[in-house]
Amino acid sequence: MSYLCGVIGLMLVQKILSCDTVALSLRIWGLSYHPRGEVANAHLMPWKLDAQAYLVLNLGAGLYGELPLTYPWLTFRWASAFYFDCARQRAGMFFIGMQSPTVHWGSHALQGSFGVAYLWRCSWERLSGYQNPGFFRDSRIAPLQYRWIPAGELCYLYTWHPSWAFSIGIVPGWPHLIHLSIGIQKRFTET
Repeated sequence: MSYLCGVIGLMLVQKILSCDTVALSLRIWGLSYHPRGEVANAHLMPWKLDAQAYLVLNLGAGLYGELPLTYPWLTFRWASAFYFDCARQRAGMFFIGMQSPTVHWGSHALQGSFGVAYLWRCSWERLSGYQNPGFFRDSRIAPLQYRWIPAGELCYLYTWHPSWAFSIGIVPGWPHLIHLSIGIQKRFTET
């Protein structure tokens, strides 16, 4: 398995080095919406913006990357984020997937991506009064909770310079979570 991961890693590094355009985004994580609320555990969320924790803050940052593949309409996308969840516990996310073609109109653009995400957080089991809804799994080797899920994102870009853009990302994780992040994107183009 480690041999296969090494080969895939080397192939990706070679692709990055031979690619004519790579995009990196840095985003601030902030606002999340729980469509069903989090009534059972709302008392554990000091950053909730309402009594039933429909709106909560998840403060942190994410780094996102885009790498065009052989086909001009297909782009490999990855993301990694570290943040404090709504209970102020350390948490993170790693995403890999594919991005749809970008739709442009003037300085504006819209992108969509779909793939798989690995979510982790410090275990809430140690928090007094926590009621486990069963979404996360408990790690056997560390005091963490984790989950692999299918995931996607819609991203709006406003380009103010040929290689710089303002970005807003929305993760539509219905029915559990809808998440908002904002930041900037830099395109590195071979000249």
